[in-house]
Amino acid sequence: MKIIIAGAGTVGYNLAKTLSSHHDVTVIDRNIDAATRLMEDLDILTICGDTEDPNTYINMETDADFFIAVTDSDEANIISSLIADDMIDIKKKIIRFRNSFFAKHSLKEKLNIFASVFPAYETANTLAHLLEFPKANNVKILDHTDTALVSVRARNISRKREGIKQLYENIIIAGIERNGDFFIPESDEQIQDDDLLYLFGLKEDLKKSYLEFDSEMPKSVRNCVIFGGGTLGVEMARVLAAKNIQVKIIEKSLELCESASKTLQNSATVLHSRYGWEHLFEEEGLKHADMMIAATKDDEYNVIKCMEGKRSGIAKVIAVNDDIEYYSLMHSLGIVAIRGNKINAYYKILEKIHSSKIVTEKIFCGGKGSLMTQKIFPDSNLIGKKIESLKKIRRYARVYLIRQNTITQADETSVYMKNDVVAIFSQLKNLEMLKTWISEA
Repeated sequence: MKIIIAGAGTVGYNLAKTLSSHHDVTVIDRNIDAATRLMEDLDILTICGDTEDPNTYINMETDADFFIAVTDSDEANIISSLIADDMIDIKKKIIRFRNSFFAKHSLKEKLNIFASVFPAYETANTLAHLLEFPKANNVKILDHTDTALVSVRARNISRKREGIKQLYENIIIAGIERNGDFFIPESDEQIQDDDLLYLFGLKEDLKKSYLEFDSEMPKSVRNCVIFGGGTLGVEMARVLAAKNIQVKIIEKSLELCESASKTLQNSATVLHSRYGWEHLFEEEGLKHADMMIAATKDDEYNVIKCMEGKRSGIAKVIAVNDDIEYYSLMHSLGIVAIRGNKINAYYKILEKIHSSKIVTEKIFCGGKGSLMTQKIFPDSNLIGKKIESLKKIRRYARVYLIRQNTITQADETSVYMKNDVVAIFSQLKNLEMLKTWISEA
């Protein structure tokens, strides 16, 4: 595919790095240093120019499959997409937004946008799913179904020596991260202490079964401490308050404290910590919190705060993270990682590119795992056909059929039926092979 990316910041750079291995990628940025770095690091076409200037697009190719606008300015992203749409034959446009105003569906239609990405909303939405499964590290909800993918740490469980196939009737262990490596397990794989397990099943079945896996995490969350009173911290506080959870926000900036207090009204307590927060631990009872979230823009600070929180006895600590390299470290320290705005934008855009009206993709385990789902709509030409050629992908993927609230592992005698949902788990590195297999079905 031909892909044009407007913006060579963190998100644009990582998208170009990932997509250029299989696609023809062009990046536009006015910053000559950023453009030069991309050209030298990735050996792709970079154009040093203003994304809002029509002259920038004059000598570009006349068509593109995707135009992706990820500059730091919502206005620049909108204007660049309109100019590019007028000067180039673009099939689909994806825009990253910061301001929630632009989430309005009518605006999306007027701008002819294929997909819009709101990282702060996505991050807050991740937290909302975690509240349904307080012991979980991460939760993915599958489209068109009542199923979920829940990751949980294996600590002090009783039946770990049995093969995973015999553990639970309605729960599938679809993936395991062990010592920093992610793999799709065989049915006789045995669980080891501190494995991060990816459990797949109906949401109600998962809520009953996942509780026994991690004895250290709280079974429920009644109160929470948030470090960081910026936009993300406030959005998370809103989600928690809507669940009747008591929230205290700790923030160094007096200006952000005043803004957060005004926005949240009486739904959360905002504390100014210009001279440190240690004294607040006793005075405000922070050590009795069920959960702590470090939601500043500084990844290292977030990790350090979570380590301090764990040392103080808080059972569940969550760090907002924008650096992929920190993921394995955080897991090894027992810190739950929630994607920050930049990394959320990166993964969400990748998912949008690889998804369609029929096939959707979710990326998990810090970019190591992939879950693709395919809905068999009533007019699908697959209805009544066997799921053939499974031998081609059996080494690196597992295929499951979700039908009328039951989940079964597919084999070559399985037949597609109306309204089935096909779920395919694999390592992300095998994504292109899976897409080929799906297209040949």
